[in-house]
Amino acid sequence: MGERVRISIPLRSLIGNVRRERVPSPFPREKKQLEQYVVREFARLPEIESMALSGIRSSDDDASGKPDVHAERGGETVGFQVTELKIEHRPESAHVAETIAQRLADAVLQRGKPPKPVVVTIHSSRDHLNKLLKLSKRDIANLADAISQGCSSQEFTRIDPAGPLRSRHLSLPVPPVLQNTVTQVIITPIPAPSWTGAPGRDGVFVNLGFESVTVSPSGLKDLVQSLSHKKKHSKADILLIWCRDQDFFGMEEELANLLANEFADSDPHRVYFLAFRYATQQRKVFQLKP
Repeated sequence: MGERVRISIPLRSLIGNVRRERVPSPFPREKKQLEQYVVREFARLPEIESMALSGIRSSDDDASGKPDVHAERGGETVGFQVTELKIEHRPESAHVAETIAQRLADAVLQRGKPPKPVVVTIHSSRDHLNKLLKLSKRDIANLADAISQGCSSQEFTRIDPAGPLRSRHLSLPVPPVLQNTVTQVIITPIPAPSWTGAPGRDGVFVNLGFESVTVSPSGLKDLVQSLSHKKKHSKADILLIWCRDQDFFGMEEELANLLANEFADSDPHRVYFLAFRYATQQRKVFQLKP
C-alpha cells in the first residue's frame, strides 16, 4: 500500500457563486523586513511573551550562520537565525501558471471570443510531481486552436450548467504534438452569476494542473533533512523555523515532530517552529529544543 499523499490546489481555480476576495498577505517581500516581522510575531505569542523581547532589529552581518535578527532580553542581546520551511515549487509554479494562462487566453481571444465565459483546465504528466510545465509558442497556438474549435462546437453550446456534474464540461482531443506532455484539456462554461479567480481575461480563464502542490510523509522528511543540513550548525542563540499555511495546513504537529527529532543535537541553544495561518490570523509555536 502506498504512502498517504496530500495534494493542495489553489482556491482561485474553483468556480462558485460567491466571489472570493483575495486575502492580502501580511508578509513583507524584502528579506530583512520579513525576518523582523517573523520575530515580532513570535515575540507577541502568549507562550513567548515571558521572554520580553524588545529592540528587534536586523543584524549587520548574517553570513555563515550568524544571526539574521537581534533583540534585547533582560539587558542581554539575543541573536535569531530566521529560516522559512517551504516547498519551492509553490511561488515559482504560480508565476509560471499565470504567464501561461495569460498567453493562452490571448491566443484564444485572437481566434474569436467564446460564446460564453469558459474555464480551460489543462492536465499534464507534470501534475502532482512539483514540476513545472513548459509550453512553447507553437504549443500555445495548437492549444488555442483546439480550445477555440471546442468552444464553437455544438457539444459545448448545449452544455447545461444545471445538469449532472459529469456533463457540465467537455473534454477536447489533445493536439498530437502535445500528447507526450499534455494528458487532458477540458473546457467548462461559467454560468451566470458564477465566478472564478483563475487567471485569464475577457471570459477565458485557465487552470493548470501542475500548479497543485503534492506533499507526502517521505517528502516532508526529505524537506526537514535538507533544512537540517543547512541550519543545524547555526551560530545564533535561537533558530526560528517558520512556515506559511498554503502547503502545510493541518500538518503542523507532524512537521514539529520531524523537526524536533532532526534538530535535537543542533548547535543553537533553542529551536522553535512557528506556523502561520495568515488567512485566519492564527499562529502556532512549537519549542523543538528547550
